[in-house]
Amino acid sequence: MTYALAFLDDRFTNPDEADILTVHALHYATAVFEGIRVYDGRAFKLAEHVERLLRSALVIGLQPDLDADSCAVVLEEMIMRSDLRNAYLRPVMFQGGVDLGVHAPSNKTRFGALIWDWPTVFGESAMQKGISLTTQVPYRRPPPSCFPTEAKSSAGYLTGAINRRHAAEAGFDDALMLTHDGFVAEASGANIFAFHSGTLLTPRPSGILDGITRQTVMAHLPEGLTCRECDLDLSTLLEADEVFLTGTAYEIMPVRAIDGTRFQPGPQTRLIAEIYQTLTCAD
Repeated sequence: MTYALAFLDDRFTNPDEADILTVHALHYATAVFEGIRVYDGRAFKLAEHVERLLRSALVIGLQPDLDADSCAVVLEEMIMRSDLRNAYLRPVMFQGGVDLGVHAPSNKTRFGALIWDWPTVFGESAMQKGISLTTQVPYRRPPPSCFPTEAKSSAGYLTGAINRRHAAEAGFDDALMLTHDGFVAEASGANIFAFHSGTLLTPRPSGILDGITRQTVMAHLPEGLTCRECDLDLSTLLEADEVFLTGTAYEIMPVRAIDGTRFQPGPQTRLIAEIYQTLTCAD
């Protein structure tokens, strides 16, 4: 396919000089990605992230040329070349090529990655005092029958990005999204947990991404604490003693408020955060 002319930013140009415009993923969100934290020069849960990246690619119909081992080698070398000790690593697979048809089988699957210095997502103080969430956002999570929610895809983050903007404009740190049928789902880019009546509750991973940090927390609970996956009502969440978010960027992030309901970051959240920090050092 040959394009006659392009316009990018503030000028007309040769299409070859604006080749980002011909990336299929830019038009149809045919892309998947991972967020990987680097602690002291080592990628945390690298194998799990690479496995999910490739699985997500297959779910949305991409056909990557490299396998898990090759992908991991590239990412490990990237960390080494960057000289960063604590960083955020973002591998992405996407459909490239110049065919902008919705179905474009001649396009190749491309692979790339970025790495950058990364201290904390909301600042150091947020890890102690917690962040604020609001449910007063325009969009809910789609049902799993309407979207491949098991894939960490670019398209899956559009509702989160829009809702996060609305939350920020209203003075909150993040959005708390509901499922299509009104149960608690997740934040814009993180899973949610709540301590309620001595039990740790978290939404069932149906229609939301079953995060690697989420899985790690559930596999390394403090002794005597049980976790129950459930359809979590907002009213139950608002009655909780402690609430926190989990994610690669968020790590273990206490929640201090949801709309007008306030929470006190407490001992259970701190203990889970300490366990998680120990795991990142030992991985």
